Formats: sequence, structure tokens, C-alpha cells
Amino acid sequence: MKEVRKSAQVVQNVVSYTVVVSAPNPDQLLLPGMTANARIVTDQRQSTLRVPNAALRFRPLGAADAKGASSTPQVGTTANAGPAATPAGAPGALGGAGQQLRERLVAELKLDAAQQARLEPLFAELRQKTGAARDLPEAERAKVFERARADLRVKVQEFLTPEQKARYAELVAESAGRSATRGRVYVLDANGEPKSVDVRLGLSDGTQTEVLGGDLAEGTEVIVGIANLAAAKSGSTAAPGPRLPF
Repeated sequence: MKEVRKSAQVVQNVVSYTVVVSAPNPDQLLLPGMTANARIVTDQRQSTLRVPNAALRFRPLGAADAKGASSTPQVGTTANAGPAATPAGAPGALGGAGQQLRERLVAELKLDAAQQARLEPLFAELRQKTGAARDLPEAERAKVFERARADLRVKVQEFLTPEQKARYAELVAESAGRSATRGRVYVLDANGEPKSVDVRLGLSDGTQTEVLGGDLAEGTEVIVGIANLAAAKSGSTAAPGPRLPF
């Protein structure tokens, strides 16, 4: 990716930017106007523990929620306990954490007086956006926070030197590596009943998700669904739901 255009497009409160991507074309097979799919790798992990996303979405009938109240969620509902956690010092953190982030940017990027002056209104705007979203539902609030953080990152890069941009990219990557969402998977206990296991999650490729912490070991079988939901509701003795090792 060579360039991110600064002119943002907002559609249904989603902010997007046009990017310029460079690709080798020695045989002149790529022509103007062609549609292409691009796979952009933002981070990688080697030899990491991972779990199928289907296991994170699975909920057995009558499962208890985080507060212990019995509920009857549908199979396939999300396993995340809340929005993506905002680590201390990450863009979007408020109060003292926001001040710590500003001080770290000044120190790590060696911002001069003019750059610091441009930084102030960006943090004021960030506080306004996140503060206005406080009363929104969790899922919507998480989206607003993420858009605000993404917008901040783009605007900060506008006044950085090439060397500062490189260091800023490292800081953003470090912050993303420390971020973790909470999730829950189910395993079978000694009696063959679903047992919940809380986990901390990292990167995801859309199919598998990295497990950063939790009481799971390599080779543990997790439940990804029920083979025959109708039979399970009626108390049929059908075979247990499929399980998938990770």
C-alpha cells in the first residue's frame, strides 16, 4: 500500500478512505478499471494457540450469562463479553490514559511545538466523540470508539515526517498486540455436559482466532454446534454435537 488519500467518505456513519496499492505487472495483465481483491496482512503470529470462530459463537440452550442469570440464547450468538477492550494508553482511552497517550506520542515521536499544537484539537475531538457515545448500547459504542481511534490515527499521520510515521506504525502495532477481547467457549465436562471456559482473544483471520489466555490447552476439544437442534430440544438421544480440536 503506497498511499492513503486524506479525503474521507462517510456512508451510514462509517468512515472510509481511498488507498493506492502498488502491484507488479510485468506481463501487463492488469488493466485500468479492473476489479481486484487485495489481501493486506496487518499482523502475523507464529505457532499460536487458536480456536474456531464457530466455537466462540456457540451457546448451549439455557446457558447462564456473565451475571449468572439463566438465558436461552440462540446457537450462533456472539461469544464476546463486550466491545474490544481499550488498553491503557491506546487511542480512544479517556482521562488519565488519554493524557498518557499524548505524552507518549510526544516523547516517542519527538514531536516539535508545531506538531504538538496540531495534536491538541485531535484529542479534544476524540474526547467529544467518545463522550457522546457513552449512552449507546455496547455494540454501537464499540463501533464509535473504533472509528474515532481510526480517524485519530489517520489525522496524526498527516503532520508526521516519514521517520515519525514509521515509529508511529510500530506504536500502533504494539498497541494492537496488547489489545484483547474476551470470549467464551464450551467444552464437555466429566458428565458430558457443556462447560464454559472464558478466554482472552487476539488476532483473527475470520475463521480462527488467537487465544492469548484462559484455561485451554492444545488439543482440547471445543463445541462448535449442535448436529440436530430440533432433536436436542425434544430430548432425543441423537449423537452429541460436533466438536473440533484446535
